[in-house]
Amino acid sequence: MDKTQMSQRLFAVFFCFASYLFLAGCQGSSDDSQLPESYETYSSDGISISYPQHWSFSYDDSPSLYSSRGISFSVSELSGVSVLVESDQETTTKDILDGFLSRLNIDRDPMLKELERESVEISGNEGEVLRWVDTLVDRSDRELTVVKVYDQPMDVYAVFNLTDDDIETVKPHMPKFVERIILK
Repeated sequence: MDKTQMSQRLFAVFFCFASYLFLAGCQGSSDDSQLPESYETYSSDGISISYPQHWSFSYDDSPSLYSSRGISFSVSELSGVSVLVESDQETTTKDILDGFLSRLNIDRDPMLKELERESVEISGNEGEVLRWVDTLVDRSDRELTVVKVYDQPMDVYAVFNLTDDDIETVKPHMPKFVERIILK
């Protein structure tokens, strides 16, 4: 792989991780003792989202790259959490996850190993998680989790795109984040 291809690949991976990020295989209830005392709230155009204060708001775009509307929060340089709103067509968690697989070539890239896909439940919402190891630069664990939060009046998904240490540090926040996505 030449430098240009590697740079393009890193940019694509970074963009997707920073933009639409998403859920570790978290099941069960949250442990409030691991959550920060303060959450911030982002509200705009019919949606309110509470998120841990150490995450930073990135953008609210309509349309976004992957849906009618995307609202994104940065967790770290390569990890992000997004809310995808699809008001133009009916979608499923499988549709969203398959779209990421296709766009990122996760299932066809020889640098990505140990691909696993399984069902998860977060705060009573069903979803799916993809786990893999990226060996492009160094060994890096990755997880992409998509959870359907609403299906009426529009499809709304929480997407956790996480890498390495962020997988464990974000996990306790996933249930609260999903619960605090409110349509107005």
